[in-house]
Amino acid sequence: MPSPAHDGAAVRAQFETCPDSGTIFLDEIAETPLEFQTALLRVIEEKTVTRIAAPRVRPVNVRIIAATNKDLQEEVRRGNFREDLYYRLNVFAIQMVPLSERKGDIPITCQRFRQKIRQRHGQKDQQDRCDRVMDALMNYSWPGNVRELQNVIEAE
Repeated sequence: MPSPAHDGAAVRAQFETCPDSGTIFLDEIAETPLEFQTALLRVIEEKTVTRIAAPRVRPVNVRIIAATNKDLQEEVRRGNFREDLYYRLNVFAIQMVPLSERKGDIPITCQRFRQKIRQRHGQKDQQDRCDRVMDALMNYSWPGNVRELQNVIEAE
C-alpha cells in the first residue's frame, strides 16, 4: 500500500505546475497508485493536461524521467504497475550500479557531500571528517545506497 507521500499527489502537483515544455522527474514511480498511472499514461499519449479546477486542456511537450528502486517488470507481473505505462516510460533505461558494488566512489562522494554541507553552513575547508572514518564507510554494505551515505554524512 502506498504511503501518503506516494499517493500520486506529488506527481499531480508536478504536472499541475510544470511548464508547457521541458523535463519532469518522477521519483519512486513504482509507488504511484494504479488510478494515477492511468492519468499519467493519458498525459503521455495525448500530450495534454487538464489543470485542476480549470476547464481547458493545456498542451504539454515534456520529457519524462522516472526513477524507482523496484523492479518494474516484477511490479507489472504482480499487477502493481501498468504494463502499457511501463513500455511508455521504458524507452531508455539506465541501470545504476549500487554503491556497495562501486566502493571506489565512496571517498569522492563523501567529500562532495561534506563540501556541500560546509558551503551551506558557511564553514571553511578543514580536515574532512570523512577521512577519519573512511575504513568504516568503505566496509559498510550501504543498503540505502547513495541517499543513505548522504544522510550519514549530514547527520555527522
